[in-house]
Amino acid sequence: MKGKIDNNGWLWIERGSKEKLQECPFMQRAFEVNDITIAPCGDWCPLFGEPKTVELNTLHKADMKVETALVICHGKCLVFDEFTDERVGGEE
Repeated sequence: MKGKIDNNGWLWIERGSKEKLQECPFMQRAFEVNDITIAPCGDWCPLFGEPKTVELNTLHKADMKVETALVICHGKCLVFDEFTDERVGGEE
């Protein structure tokens, strides 16, 4: 799975061949951007973790995959094989 945190701190995930902004189903407020109201999932939320590089075992012990894990609300952990952090000071 491919994803990124953009320079606003908002989470995007590639679905099909398009990057899509992930919206928060629990958010009590929204942002107005270009006359569109959005409620993005992002680092503004205290339940939004920082991306961490992790090594995952595959079926063959000698094969280790390096992935990026991102913990979000309700204990969900998203694992990305390609991830970009576009925030100032973010990891590339």
